[in-house]
Amino acid sequence: MNKIRNIIVLEDEEIVSLSINSCLRHAGYNVLMSYSNVLDLLVYLKTNKIKPDLITVDIFLSTKTNGYQAVEIINDEFPEIKIIYISAYTDNETMKKIENTTHAAFLKKPFKESTLLKTIENINDLVLN
Repeated sequence: MNKIRNIIVLEDEEIVSLSINSCLRHAGYNVLMSYSNVLDLLVYLKTNKIKPDLITVDIFLSTKTNGYQAVEIINDEFPEIKIIYISAYTDNETMKKIENTTHAAFLKKPFKESTLLKTIENINDLVLN
């Protein structure tokens, strides 16, 4: 399995999205796209040859479809894509849903850039080993 290179960001808070993008690009990752809604992300995944190795997913989006629903669709259609859930919420229900997702990790908001990068390294190591 290949090392993570291409990433898509799914985040509806613009300042958070910009921060994640800047961190990832500075660390040498290729940010393919950033989306604030699930529909645009799914259109990209279904119509572009270049697929992401990883998608960062805000769980609670301000749109009809939330991050959990997005990941269910992604896992069904593109099971090779790894996921990092991002949320300020760490209640039991949220954490149980995340634990039931394959190739996924969780990052609690707010987070340091170094924590994001370490989470990417960790999810890559889990899948490669």
